[in-house]
Amino acid sequence: MRKHEEVERAVQAFHTAVAATDAPRSNNVLHPLPDDSERQSVTQTEANPGRGSRRAPIPTRSSIGDYSSEELIGLVQWVQTDGKLRTHDEIADEMFDALPFSRRGSKIEAALKSAIERWERTSRK
Repeated sequence: MRKHEEVERAVQAFHTAVAATDAPRSNNVLHPLPDDSERQSVTQTEANPGRGSRRAPIPTRSSIGDYSSEELIGLVQWVQTDGKLRTHDEIADEMFDALPFSRRGSKIEAALKSAIERWERTSRK
């Protein structure tokens, strides 16, 4: 009967979920005090949970053609370990940032796009 209100509620829930996904995550860790009589809660915020500041698990090569498809798919998987939702373009941007290249030409674009598509096909199974 109140179709407009239900649609608004659904849209609001969607926006809330997106905002929660994009927000930095925190882990509450309990650390014992020296006398162990009480515990203190410490919040640790990680910008990239799962990845942290680790470097991409990929060797440095001189050309995009020197990377195997398995290495590039592994790079996609590494980008996705922080659990953030990304578009294909955002995944490709992060992959490029992890590679040792200064310019992003058509061969690099094609290799990144192909790796993302292959990763997506295998992750759906």
